[in-house]
Amino acid sequence: MAGCRGCSILRSCHTWVLGLTEAQDGGGVVAAMTAETRAAIRRNDSAAARHQRGRSREGHDR
Repeated sequence: MAGCRGCSILRSCHTWVLGLTEAQDGGGVVAAMTAETRAAIRRNDSAAARHQRGRSREGHDR
């Protein structure tokens, strides 16, 4: 992970790897994150997206 932290494309790597599904994610350390960390981020992002969609349907997004 130390090698990732100094990388000039770390932000792009984060974006790329978090755009994969868990099935596509080959595991290991990528973008200074473990597979478990990435899975947790994906779950949180999915929950937040579901919450926002629900609020939009109720008219709360204004």
